[in-house]
Amino acid sequence: MVCSIKNCYNKHYARTWCRLHYLRWYKNGHPEKLKAMIPWNKGKTSVYSKETLRKISENNARVNAGKIGNKNHNWKGPSAKYQAKHKWIREHYGKAKICSYPLCKNKTAKVFHWANISGEYKRVISDYVELCPSCHGLLDKGGSHRAKEMLNSIFKDNL
Repeated sequence: MVCSIKNCYNKHYARTWCRLHYLRWYKNGHPEKLKAMIPWNKGKTSVYSKETLRKISENNARVNAGKIGNKNHNWKGPSAKYQAKHKWIREHYGKAKICSYPLCKNKTAKVFHWANISGEYKRVISDYVELCPSCHGLLDKGGSHRAKEMLNSIFKDNL
């Protein structure tokens, strides 16, 4: 005996249907119709309520309070890597927004950098200056000796 559904030649299971069609009837009420799956989070914007998110945020702030700088167990001090020091300057002073070099010809650059002046990467704002990538290259690599002298003379008060 085979399933009574048209074009189904599976072995009979129950109520004249194969196992597949019988289970569809059992779950959905009809042997040929499939019920659309509704995701468990339909209509939800967040797993947590606003109140729960607020409590989590407050708790994290309380737990992490005082773990800034040399009080943090991961503090490296002056032996921190290049990327860590650049991340520090961005977090404390934001992204660079302008080129501070007065003779710059690329004032409309889309990206600006925090350039280190002294080469010591101190954690003070006076050791950094905002520059466009081309002026940053002149300062760091000394693209031309004259350009490096000009940048040093302009920013000599920051050294």
